[in-house]
Amino acid sequence: MTRTLFLFGVATIPFTGIAGWTSLGELAPMLSTYFLLPAVLVAVPAMAADAVFGPTPSAARRTSWRLPTAILLIACAIVVASSVVNAGEIVTNVFQGRHALEKFASSFVVILYGFCLSYFVYFVVGRDWRRWLLKPIAVSALLCIAFSAFEILYRRFGLMSGVFELVDSVVHSGAHAALFDKGWDPRIRSLSFEPPDFGNYVGYVWPWLLCGWLFTAGASKYRYGVLWTLLTALALYSGARTGLVMMTVGTIVFLALRFVYLPLAPRKASGLLTGLTTILLLWVGLLSVVAAAVGFGAYEQAIIGGSSVSDLSRLASIKAALGMFLDRPLLGFGLGQFGFFFTEYMPPWGYLSNEVNDWLTSPPKFWPASYSIYARLAGELGLVGLVSWITLWLWLAKSIVAATRKFQRLTGRTPAVSYALVASCFCVLSSGFGTDTLRSPMIWITLGLSCRYLFELSNVEERKDAVGDLRHLITAHGVKPA
Repeated sequence: MTRTLFLFGVATIPFTGIAGWTSLGELAPMLSTYFLLPAVLVAVPAMAADAVFGPTPSAARRTSWRLPTAILLIACAIVVASSVVNAGEIVTNVFQGRHALEKFASSFVVILYGFCLSYFVYFVVGRDWRRWLLKPIAVSALLCIAFSAFEILYRRFGLMSGVFELVDSVVHSGAHAALFDKGWDPRIRSLSFEPPDFGNYVGYVWPWLLCGWLFTAGASKYRYGVLWTLLTALALYSGARTGLVMMTVGTIVFLALRFVYLPLAPRKASGLLTGLTTILLLWVGLLSVVAAAVGFGAYEQAIIGGSSVSDLSRLASIKAALGMFLDRPLLGFGLGQFGFFFTEYMPPWGYLSNEVNDWLTSPPKFWPASYSIYARLAGELGLVGLVSWITLWLWLAKSIVAATRKFQRLTGRTPAVSYALVASCFCVLSSGFGTDTLRSPMIWITLGLSCRYLFELSNVEERKDAVGDLRHLITAHGVKPA
């Protein structure tokens, strides 16, 4: 039952604009919540009880809990430390009728829900990622493509208006229904509540569909290839910058893995080439940061002087978060507290944005957004939270590459999922430039599956005498060298 719920949950990930049950907070407008949450509530307590009180608590069984649990405890420790330092303000602050303690609690619940989803993926999805993750991702992509066909016909050519408006009224309801009146935004949003959110979805599923195309045999290979091509074309047509950034990063990661870090013929891999590629990528990243810092002043003046409302709101929010970080650089202002200090740190020109004014009406139409997970973490959890987030995903990616190399040496094969997982880790990092939310299920699915594969691959050498188990791991998930 829980696996079936998970299948529906993954297939409905792009639906993020439904009315939903408001008591669920920021999880409410996501259709996937209503499948994944029951699955998690049923399965995770049962798995925890089995791990603690099960009849055969073997060493391998106990070890399997250590990595995700360690990450959970570190995350909770950072949140608790930040909240203790800022306890006085969290308990007393009120903004636009909302209490800071309530916002802290709802934000913390999102993180706990995410970790529970990671545990579910870790134990229930496990090795069978093609069936329980790749296939429902393909269904979700197909739904996006089908809906977007009607959206393009209606919004670009004025055709099939009755059909589109009927379907759109079901897909986008509540507060999200009024976001895209005619002429509000020319970009395609598909099943998501806005174009950047659709781009975020595409960026996350893009490497999985690519992996399905490259490392699947038979007719399925062509189906995944067609889906990947159509979804890529749709994302390019939409013009959502978040998706374009994530797909660019995914392309670079896939190329680097395939030809440098994880070639299918591991004995041909060159240590010199690996080192030079790493240095080159680090320099490109460093130069990009320096160029952005140097040109920031001119960029700011261009936005204030007449750029889009969205860009104006985004920059004002990031400047506010930066001001918060500079005031309390170590542990920030506390989880979920950005909106309560937004007006205090927002630059005066921020009021030029209609979106910002909507946040400041009473009651606000939408809650103040920081637009970037890096800005949010810097303002709310300080340097500790920001560095920990970046370190987690870089460490996971590096560890998966190292474990896969070890597996290659022992078996001569490469687990196909390694490519998708490493690319997904970098997708999480790149998505943070355009979104500030932790509610996306793909973040936590990536975390859970990464931890599971690290456990599986890192213990192959110790379990190499278990021939049947090793054979299953190879045949189910390995690809032969080219």
